[in-house]
Amino acid sequence: MRIESFFEPIVYVTAKVTHGCNQKCSYCKVDSLSGKSMKMSLETAKRSARLLIENSGFSSLWFNMHGGEPLLLPDEWIEEVVCYARELAGKHSKEIRFPIATNGTLLPEERLLKLHKLGIDFSMSCDGPPKIHNIMRGRGATVSRTYRLFRKHKIRCGIMAVISRGNYDKMKLVMDWYREQGIRSFLSNFVEAQGRGVHNHLLTAREMYESGVQILGHMCETDISVSNDDMLRKVAWFMQGRKNGDALACPNIECHAGRHMVAVDMDGSITTCGSADTSDYLLGHIDRDIDEDRYKNVLHRFHDKGKWIIRCFDCAARQICSHGCTTACNKSNDYRENMCQYTRMIWTHLCEHPEKARYIDNIISGRKAHYG
Repeated sequence: MRIESFFEPIVYVTAKVTHGCNQKCSYCKVDSLSGKSMKMSLETAKRSARLLIENSGFSSLWFNMHGGEPLLLPDEWIEEVVCYARELAGKHSKEIRFPIATNGTLLPEERLLKLHKLGIDFSMSCDGPPKIHNIMRGRGATVSRTYRLFRKHKIRCGIMAVISRGNYDKMKLVMDWYREQGIRSFLSNFVEAQGRGVHNHLLTAREMYESGVQILGHMCETDISVSNDDMLRKVAWFMQGRKNGDALACPNIECHAGRHMVAVDMDGSITTCGSADTSDYLLGHIDRDIDEDRYKNVLHRFHDKGKWIIRCFDCAARQICSHGCTTACNKSNDYRENMCQYTRMIWTHLCEHPEKARYIDNIISGRKAHYG
């Protein structure tokens, strides 16, 4: 398959611009220890963007600069890539967006305003107020100051929380603090088995469940003053059933990794997904045509659920199940099992307390709601 043809169905490229990071979060990847790690060349970044823009069959595209910590790269590097890609997209009558996920420690005010003017879409990791954030990450006060800069200048910033041993039993406190900071919604992921996170960091199903009940309770008790994407989706599916459940999407059995989205590593290697390390699932290289047999075999190996999927067929909880992120589940059977049990426990909780789901559903739908 010509490399140009490979990119025809691709809408989202995650450019792994560096594996380096200026922090040493206790549950993060081993290769993110050094801020001096190798960084993607401008040539590789531009080649990746060009393949996406010139060949994709979609008119709205995403070029995500990801790490490690992507803001270890200088502003001049980011600006050259963004300007190049935006100009090229314009020539092809396409729109392109530039998400950057950051730990929030390298964004002084001047830099934030410069990158915002450039058109960067920001998301930032924040596991709670500084005291809680610091349990697993550190530099919580800096992260808090950075978010205040976003608010000061009315710049949108998505918030991502890793639910870990440091905060799973403190989610109501975390969400109270979010509300005080003006954070109205957040994405969350349970800590995965990667890097230092492999060792004694995975949450049990019961710990996952504790965090979920606290998140659901806070949403009910405060009229969804702070919403959580995953819990909103579970509630919607519980009340209304799954919609478009066969589509390729992260929460469904089959996702879009390697099909509509790919990752490009610093050396130009193409892998299935940029959400975590997927170097074991090498699809090809941006400077070479794709071996179709290899591509099919790697994609099958990545998406194959194994015999455990049989249990899903007669499980009532599949109605709200996200089936676990493939990148995380493929690395750890324990993680997959804990996610499964957690989902069953949340399903049982909703069945025993349908008033919670009904209350949230009514608020979202604009209907009169009463709780308690």
